[in-house]
Amino acid sequence: MCIKDGGWSTWGSWESCSVTCGVCQKLRSRACTNPSPSVYGNACAGNTEAFALCINRPCE
Repeated sequence: MCIKDGGWSTWGSWESCSVTCGVCQKLRSRACTNPSPSVYGNACAGNTEAFALCINRPCE
């Protein structure tokens, strides 16, 4: 049996911002599937999601 640690997939695209004015968050994600860890392998270290602020025009 070969022990294989997990590796991250590439980041997905950023979601679009949910509001047209003001501030909100957008999200992107990745998975520990490149490769997936084997039974005794280590899972990927780090976050599966990343957040960023959307700063849009001021709301009137």
